[in-house]
Amino acid sequence: MSFGPDQQMALVGLVRDAHPTEIMPRLRNLTAGSIRTKSRPDDPVTDADVAAEARLTTGIAGLWPDAAVIGEEAVSAHPELLKGLDQHELAFVIDPIDGTRNFANCLAMFGGIVAVLCRGQTVFGLVYDPVMDDLVAAVRGGGAWFARPGQEPQPLHSAPTGPSRRCSASCRCTSFHVWKSHEPRNSSSIFCAPRHCGPRPMNIA
Repeated sequence: MSFGPDQQMALVGLVRDAHPTEIMPRLRNLTAGSIRTKSRPDDPVTDADVAAEARLTTGIAGLWPDAAVIGEEAVSAHPELLKGLDQHELAFVIDPIDGTRNFANCLAMFGGIVAVLCRGQTVFGLVYDPVMDDLVAAVRGGGAWFARPGQEPQPLHSAPTGPSRRCSASCRCTSFHVWKSHEPRNSSSIFCAPRHCGPRPMNIA
């Protein structure tokens, strides 16, 4: 089963609707009761995760009523949902907020991920940044691209192999997240969210 361009754009539309509606209004507006933990103290979930997943699940079910929809938060409550994933003709796997800890700590470094599977094989996937409204998507056998509203999609290419590039940053971190996005003009944006700061170089592959 294929997942063609019209279906891809329909899914992108659902994601671009859910995140500005359910996630962005809650950024830096969460109360203590809006943040909980799942299996571990360092595995948080917020009201935004749950609301965005529910909205996406409803939207996907409306467009693809016979498809399975498997969300991270639903699986957390019902692990059996993962059984038989390779038996579904069409399945959508959702992570409504990848980077929930950043989101819960008021850091605008997170995104949504959706993968489309046919009989267990990924045929399409996207990563969406609701802060910048940027999108990276890939289709099996069709390459990957970067998309931003008002601009033509830009094809992405794998970086050449070689020694790691070294980047000096004025931060010293006991733990941090680094997110690197390739912009259309072959430049890179690198963001670091340190917990403890001071001079220390970072290696970024």
